[in-house]
Amino acid sequence: MARKGVGDTYGAGAAEIDRWIENIRSLPEMVNAAAPAVGEMLLAEFQRTANAGTTPEGEPWPPTKKGNKPLAGAAAALQLVVSGNVIIIKITDHHVFHQFAAGVPARRMLPSGGLPDRLGNAIRLGMVDMGVEWMTRGGSHAKSGGAKMKPGGG
Repeated sequence: MARKGVGDTYGAGAAEIDRWIENIRSLPEMVNAAAPAVGEMLLAEFQRTANAGTTPEGEPWPPTKKGNKPLAGAAAALQLVVSGNVIIIKITDHHVFHQFAAGVPARRMLPSGGLPDRLGNAIRLGMVDMGVEWMTRGGSHAKSGGAKMKPGGG
């Protein structure tokens, strides 16, 4: 949007500021754009810890009565659903009983309460990367920088 009374010296700068304002107004769209990448990163990390036989925080699951590693294939019981900016990771089949220790030993596959710090930090850093790209490339025209999110925090 051209500003009335702005000379050639300030015209380009004013246009750039207007572009920034437009990009800032579109930031809520960025959250929806990032949700699939965040969900995929979280699902992959929870599947990794389930395959390792640990909670998301890294605490080992108790072994079976015979002393074996429990819940082989538990990672496949985790499913991702993303709708807008809502991310749901659900546990299917009998594995859900272990999440809540419902008549079986507790073997959590998802965090109870908040996310482990390393995952929260990965999301925050990924959102910062995406936000920079969003602002510099023009809002919804930016690629999904959220795909750069990694559980290690970058």
